[in-house]
Amino acid sequence: MVCVVNYDKLTEKLQELNQYRPLPDMLVRNLDDWFRVELTYTSNAIEGNTLTRKETALVVEKGLTVGGKSLTEHIEATNHAHALDWLKEQVNLLGEDAEKLSLEFPYEIPVYPTAGGSPFLFTNEKLFNELGKYFANANLVLKDVVNNNNEASPIACWPHHFDIATLIVLDNSNNNYKSIGVGLSPGDDNYNEPYFYITPWPYPKTGGVTLPGLPSGGFWHTNGWVGAILIATKILKYITSEDQHSAVQKFINKGIKEVRELL
Repeated sequence: MVCVVNYDKLTEKLQELNQYRPLPDMLVRNLDDWFRVELTYTSNAIEGNTLTRKETALVVEKGLTVGGKSLTEHIEATNHAHALDWLKEQVNLLGEDAEKLSLEFPYEIPVYPTAGGSPFLFTNEKLFNELGKYFANANLVLKDVVNNNNEASPIACWPHHFDIATLIVLDNSNNNYKSIGVGLSPGDDNYNEPYFYITPWPYPKTGGVTLPGLPSGGFWHTNGWVGAILIATKILKYITSEDQHSAVQKFINKGIKEVRELL
C-alpha cells in the first residue's frame, strides 16, 4: 500500500494550529493521552493485532485484559505504549523542544514516481542483485565494527541516502557532540558506484592540512563533507573475495583510527 502525503495541506494545518499556541496544559495532556492510545492502536492494527480502539485504551490506560484476545496482542499494546513513553523521556533528557519541529526536510529528496503511487521498477535485475551482494557483504563488515566498538549503534539502513551504516557516538552531550559514521553507500552524486565511508562529525577543518594515508586504495573526500572513502573500483582490483574482504577491513580499521584522531 502506498500513502500519498499532501505536505502543502499539512503545512497549512500546522500553521493554523500554531495560531493557538501555547496550548492549555489540560488540552496538551488530553491530546497526549489520546495519541498514546491512537498511535498504539493504529500501529498494531497494521501488523494484524485485533484489539479495537476501545479495547486498546482499556489495556493501555487501565491495565485490563480483554476476553477472546491473545496474550501476545495485549503485550504488543502495552509494549508499544511503553516505547512511546520511553521515547518522550529521551527527548526530554536531551532538552529538545517539540515546538521547534516542522515539516521542512533537513535534506532534499528527489522527485520520484513512487511518491505518486507508481510501482518500484527493477529496470536491471542483474545490477540490483549485484548491489544486494554489496549490502550483504557490508553488513558482515559492519557487524565487526559494532562488536569492536562499544559506542557503535545497531546497523541501520538510512532512508535519506539508502546507505547501510552504524554510528559510533563518542560524545553524546549537547555542547560537544561527536560521532563517526561507518557504512556503505550504494552510490550518489559524489561517486557513481558503491563506496564505503567513514565520516566524522563535526567535520574537521582540512584546509592546509595533510591528511593521513589510507590503505587499500582509500582516499579522503573533502568537497562539501569530510570522510574516508573506498570506492568499489578500488575493491575490485583485488581478485579473490578473501582479498577483497581483507582490503575493506584494513580500510575500515585504519580509517576509524584516523578519524578518531581527527576529532
